[in-house]
Order: sequence, then C-alpha cells, then structure tokens
Amino acid sequence: MVIRNRLASLIYRAFEVSLAIATLAIVFASPLKDERPFIYFSTEVSIFACIIMILAFIFNFVDLIRHGISGVAAYVYMPFTLASVVYLVGSTIGYWILFPMINGVFWANGMGLACLLTHAALPLAALLDWLLFAEKGTVKWRHGLYYLVYPLFYIVYSELAHFIFQDDFFPYELMRPTFYSASGSLMAGNGGWNGVVVAMVGFLAGIAAVSFLAILINDILSGKFRRRA
Repeated sequence: MVIRNRLASLIYRAFEVSLAIATLAIVFASPLKDERPFIYFSTEVSIFACIIMILAFIFNFVDLIRHGISGVAAYVYMPFTLASVVYLVGSTIGYWILFPMINGVFWANGMGLACLLTHAALPLAALLDWLLFAEKGTVKWRHGLYYLVYPLFYIVYSELAHFIFQDDFFPYELMRPTFYSASGSLMAGNGGWNGVVVAMVGFLAGIAAVSFLAILINDILSGKFRRRA
C-alpha cells in the first residue's frame, strides 16, 4: 500500500515540512519558551521529526528529478522514519490521556495552538506520510527494542539532571517524587521514587506497545503475511 507518485509525495512533504517548521516556531514563541522548551520530550521528538521530514523532502525532490514521477518516492532510512512516527504518536497518546487527568484542563494557558499542532496536527501528518508514501516491510521487530533507547536515556538524564544541577525543575510532574506523596503507600514509598519508577516503566511500556504495533501494521501493509500464506 504505497502511492507510487513522486510528485504527489513531494507536494505532500512540502506541506508537511511547512507544518513542522510552523509547529516549532509556535512552540518556541509560546509560554513554553520561558520553561526550557528543549528539555520536553514532545519538543525533542518534534525537532527530530522535522529533521526527518526535511530530509525526506530533499531526497524526494532529487528522486523526482532523476527518475520521474512514477514510482515510490525516496525516503529517509525507514527505521528512523518510523521512529519519528512512533515517538510523535506515543507522545500524543500520553499527552491527551495524562495532561487533562493531572491538570484538569487540556492545555496550559497560552498553549492551545502549540499543543494542537504538537499533539494532533504534526503526528497526524507524519502518520499519513508513512501510511501513504513510505515503503513497507523493511523495519525489523528488533527495531522496536532499539526505539526504547532514546526514551530511556531521556528519563535517566531528566532524573539525574535534578541532582547534577541541584535544580527542582522536572519536565513532567510524573517525574517528580513529591507528586506521589498522597498516592498511597506503594507509590509514595521511598520518598515517592516508587511512583516515579512505576510511571516511567509505564511510559516505556507505552512506547514499546506503539512501536511493535507500528511494526506489525508495517508488515501487514507490505503483504508479508499474505505472501507467507
């Protein structure tokens, strides 16, 4: 299931790159600019996705010039492309479930447009690009484990930074031990670090679930199981 038209994919990717750049511009112009925007997982994965989209547009443009309109458009190394989709979708699912639950609102003051772009428009654009134009069946199951390396590094660094820089700032409340002080003896144990560990393991499990689901869909759309049958 791939649209074999390099011009169509180029037009779509031009829109996608414009959306990604606009998303980052709006995020960095929002109130988030006063709260270290680079340390948020959602901002980092949006930057990563923007880089993938720009490279895909460039590769697509060169491919169109060299090989004409008909055919599958060139793309960035597919495990990287799918990783950007997984991180965007995983971050989006986590945001829409947890942020309203914790804060009672869908976004902070002044963050409405930035949140809609980061956690709705951009993930949807990346997902559609992958579904419509990307070659399928080239991502292995082991890549689902590789995709956990970056989120794990993000968690470890974010928690250690609190001690290294003697800073009380945490990117997300779920990373703050005191958040669990009224959450029962299990989660509040060890000064709330039990709750942090449980939440972060849950976050990694969620990313893993999205990763393996994406790889399964990737294989199904490639016809891999049909060929085996």
